[in-house]
Amino acid sequence: MKKYGFLLVCLLPIALAQTNYPETVTRLIAVERGKTVVIDSKLETGIEMPDLSWAWRSDMACFVQLQAWKFENKHKLFAIPTKFSGIGEITVRVIPKDPEINLSLWYYMAGATDYRLPPKVSSMRACEADFKWDRPFKGQTQDHTRWVSTGAKGNENVVIGVSAPKDVTAADFRLEVTVR
Repeated sequence: MKKYGFLLVCLLPIALAQTNYPETVTRLIAVERGKTVVIDSKLETGIEMPDLSWAWRSDMACFVQLQAWKFENKHKLFAIPTKFSGIGEITVRVIPKDPEINLSLWYYMAGATDYRLPPKVSSMRACEADFKWDRPFKGQTQDHTRWVSTGAKGNENVVIGVSAPKDVTAADFRLEVTVR
């Protein structure tokens, strides 16, 4: 009996630690269908993410290794909890306060009980990124805003990351999350 009590006491903190994101992730709990949540933030309050190899693994396919330099700065992380992500299309936009700042945006969907963050995340249902183009595309224009959009089917955690090239020293930005 004491052996099981010890085991329970040892495993309880591990189980609790895996049921939520770390404090470095801003939780967007006010996300509702038909509304837009707006958050003002600063890139410099993000976390270091020196290993970006998760992003170009074939089972993740978030962005290619040739574009990694656009994500070498800190990553400011946001999460939409499971109970809110299964309600339709989610559109995420990041708008730098200074239009000259080159920000990059990524998001992924993971399982409802998967709270691991890159590079430890092992699988994703979807992953997308938007960043400054290296060249213009015929018939298309790009401004200083970045955006990604996806349909959420339910039982997913959505993690959003905002980053920039290494030479960006500071960046105030607005994050907009709209659910339809």
